[in-house]
Amino acid sequence: PTAERIRILRGMTGASFAAYEEAYRSATGRSVIDAQSLQTDTPATIRGASDASPIESRRNVRDMTYRVHGYVPVTCNCGAVITVPPGYQRASIRCIRCGSSIMMPT
Repeated sequence: PTAERIRILRGMTGASFAAYEEAYRSATGRSVIDAQSLQTDTPATIRGASDASPIESRRNVRDMTYRVHGYVPVTCNCGAVITVPPGYQRASIRCIRCGSSIMMPT
């Protein structure tokens, strides 16, 4: 349940398997992580808070998602960035802002 998960996470003293195991055991009385995983445990690095605005954060996530799925960003001379889907077959694409023809990168 979500409430139990939150209680476990709030009880953690660090960001490692050992810290989670200790918090889980104190909250539930049972063990969840095997001994071998606890022996090879290395603490996770926790990144700091982002200085990006909410709009910039959404754009970063969108751009990352496009890259993962094979979309190609093409920048026009007018400054517009056109995100071309994978499998686009033509040698050029028309800019949606100024109408000029942009050669597709190879």
